[in-house]
Amino acid sequence: MLREQSPVELASAALQRSSLEKQRDESELLAIRLEETQERFTKVRKYAGARHSRFGGTFVLKAVKSISDQDLIYHKPLNNIEDLNFDVDKNKQKRPKNRLPMKSERTERRSAYSVRLFLKEFCVEFLTGAYNNLMHSVKVSSIGIYFVEKPFTSTIVPKFYGL
Repeated sequence: MLREQSPVELASAALQRSSLEKQRDESELLAIRLEETQERFTKVRKYAGARHSRFGGTFVLKAVKSISDQDLIYHKPLNNIEDLNFDVDKNKQKRPKNRLPMKSERTERRSAYSVRLFLKEFCVEFLTGAYNNLMHSVKVSSIGIYFVEKPFTSTIVPKFYGL
């Protein structure tokens, strides 16, 4: 439930959103929308030709020799000689899932404001209700019955340093 959530964002969630936070969210959303419209526009412009590429015919590459020592014949339009690729139709060999590299990329998402408020309240309730009781039981069970009256640090520190 708390995965991919930034603790700083959850802790700083207040009852009212600040105007700075609203402005930042709006500017990020506007930037993403502009980027999407530019991508859509370039995609439309890329495929908006009157004819599809097969009408280009065949091309003879003078500088490249084929297997028969003749000039190479290429059946796709080629704008740049570096774009010549013979591996386009080859099937790439799949790597097994247990041989894939580990994903070290950690993503953090900023969720909706109401979700952040709910998660913050959940964390506060968990800390006050369950976590403190759990730590108290761990402390009592690890120290024992005889040292309950003494502070936790005064019994652990001497044991840790061998005193």
